[in-house]
Amino acid sequence: MKVGAGSSVNVLNVNVGTLKRTSDNSVKVSNHDEPQSQSAADDKEKIEKALKIINMAYKKVNVECKYSIDKRTDMEVVEFVNSETGESIRQYPPEEILNMIHKMYDMYGIMMDKKV
Repeated sequence: MKVGAGSSVNVLNVNVGTLKRTSDNSVKVSNHDEPQSQSAADDKEKIEKALKIINMAYKKVNVECKYSIDKRTDMEVVEFVNSETGESIRQYPPEEILNMIHKMYDMYGIMMDKKV
C-alpha cells in the first residue's frame, strides 16, 4: 500500500511526556529536560499505549507501527509495515544508518584494542 499524490493521511501526535510551566513562565518538557525516576515497566507501558493509539489511527490504511530495539546498536527502531503483506514501508532510523552505526562501533572497538 503506497500513499500517492492526491491521497491524504492524518498525522497523529502522541505525547508521552508532560509539559510543565516554570516560575519564569517558560515551558519545559519533563521527559527531556530532567532525569526521570520511572521504571522500565512504566516506559514499556507508555510505549505500548502509544503504539496502540498509532495502530488504531492507521488501521484504515492497512499500516501497522512496530517498535523494537536493534540488537547490534542497542537503538530504538520504529517501523511502519503494510499489515496485509508484511512489507516494510518506512523505518526510523533507516537500516543503512543502523549499519553505519554498527560499523562505527566496530571501528571504535578496533581503535580501543590498538591503544591497550
